[in-house]
Amino acid sequence: MLRSTRSRRATAIRLCACLGLTLPILGCEAMSREPVEALSTKTTPEAVTEVQAAIAQIQGTPAPRIASNVFESSPHLLIEKGRVKGKDNVLLDGSYTDFPDQYTLQIRGTTCGLFHAKTDQFVRLTALNCEPVTKR
Repeated sequence: MLRSTRSRRATAIRLCACLGLTLPILGCEAMSREPVEALSTKTTPEAVTEVQAAIAQIQGTPAPRIASNVFESSPHLLIEKGRVKGKDNVLLDGSYTDFPDQYTLQIRGTTCGLFHAKTDQFVRLTALNCEPVTKR
């Protein structure tokens, strides 16, 4: 009877030890599959062209003009649609245009890409070097 209790206790301890080591590994693997916001490092002209093409593909419009350092300081990019100036060449105040489209640079697994939440589209980017955003 005493031996049976010790055996069960030893088995339980081994099981807990195995689970204790396995669950954190599985948890990390599950978390890495979630999209992670990213920043671009050393954005090249080719990368800017690729981002422009991805936005044009998602919007179904000509490629917009974007900054040469796109996504280097923020994982988000807002693109305004519509006219910027009225008939009399005066800047519009925004009440005449639609809400801007937001694009987010993300890493999904090992793939860097552009995500548009409104259409739930993700376009893979190969010319851009992505690093995960670190929370401060």
